[in-house]
Amino acid sequence: MGSALFYHLTRSGPVQLLPMLIGKSLQAGWRVELRGRDRARQVALDERLWLGEGFLPHGLAGGAHDARQPVLLTVEGQAVGNTARCLIALEGAEVSGAECMALERACIVFDGNDPEALERARMQWRALKAAGVAAEYWPVPGGGGAPTLQPRGAAFGWPAPRRVRPLRGGAQHAPPGYFHTKEMNQRSRMRRLPSMLTRAKRDR
Repeated sequence: MGSALFYHLTRSGPVQLLPMLIGKSLQAGWRVELRGRDRARQVALDERLWLGEGFLPHGLAGGAHDARQPVLLTVEGQAVGNTARCLIALEGAEVSGAECMALERACIVFDGNDPEALERARMQWRALKAAGVAAEYWPVPGGGGAPTLQPRGAAFGWPAPRRVRPLRGGAQHAPPGYFHTKEMNQRSRMRRLPSMLTRAKRDR
């Protein structure tokens, strides 16, 4: 039985996240279906992926070599010809509970700054949970480059945003530990500094 992972984008777009998700799937030996809702946007995404760093083999569905494609870009209702084991859904593309059960993994990527996309993701979350699919919520706090993912409390339903303790410069919204880890490491180094200086003088 597969699972559904919801990726909540706030400061980066799907183009920054997709190479990591696709790369992990290919490493696991899974072919990928990359599903959208609009053919023109899928064509544009196809071009963007070719322009990214590294080599990410993929193709648009409907070609002569669909069955050989490691990653196939489709739109809702289009036949999937590459026996994908991982589904990555963009723009609120439909994902059914039966599909998730038959796959190794389904990834639902949505824009958290778009109220309509956020509500669509909530509806998908509730529908998949009701169908018995194990769902997990992964906020993506990273800006540019490879995002850092932090899993959070998905077993208890859609998690509400949590305000973490303010750091210097004002309050921050982030997954637990995202900012605290760096701050605590800095404080730990400061606490160890006197003993380090003492040892250094003794060793001279």
